[in-house]
Amino acid sequence: SDLFLDPSVVSFLMHQCDEEDEDEMSDLRRAWELPQPTDVKNESAIQSKPNEIQKKRLFVPINDQYASSRKSFVIPGGGSHWSFLFWDISICQSSGTESNMVTSKFFHFDSSNGYNSRAAKTTSKKLQKVLVSSWGNAIGISSDDINLVECKTPQQTNGCDCGLFALGVAQALAFADKSSETPDASELEFIVHYYFDKIGDVKSFGTNLRKIIGDDIRSLIISECERTCNY
Repeated sequence: SDLFLDPSVVSFLMHQCDEEDEDEMSDLRRAWELPQPTDVKNESAIQSKPNEIQKKRLFVPINDQYASSRKSFVIPGGGSHWSFLFWDISICQSSGTESNMVTSKFFHFDSSNGYNSRAAKTTSKKLQKVLVSSWGNAIGISSDDINLVECKTPQQTNGCDCGLFALGVAQALAFADKSSETPDASELEFIVHYYFDKIGDVKSFGTNLRKIIGDDIRSLIISECERTCNY
């Protein structure tokens, strides 16, 4: 299943969450519905579903201030650029912890090439730490052992459309094939570029997406008014 993380949740993880507090880490794992290890003591439960694959895709908005210190983060209105991080998790668990196979891969889409690379890397490490905290050494990776791919992304032509480009990437990847065990960067890049081409060229993309969002909001308002009037 897919989950879009609200920026305020990512902000909490980056700057307020105590990584040594297991209750906080557990709350995040449960809220995000991350794949959980089967109780290795219950061999019959594992053997009843051999090689079962647990998958999760998280959509994460990235802000350049995520890589800042706690002190600088409390300044209202901080940060100047948004990009998008796609996190794909696939875990196949067989009998015994040594048989756990995990793929944790991050794909970063930045409409201003490289601007948010540091923030994306810092955020990826934090996110993976939440995953690793529930599995311990059973998956053989650490929070610092991240697989992060910088993807080819349509580039904005001004200094104000970064948020719209990030939303566009999220919208495009919502339709990516969920059946493949590990997505390929070139496949995701093709999906993103195809979606952007449908909306318009990069110069008009922001304007066109604003119109689409505005039309959707108006339709929702009209539908809600009609629903209310029928009562």
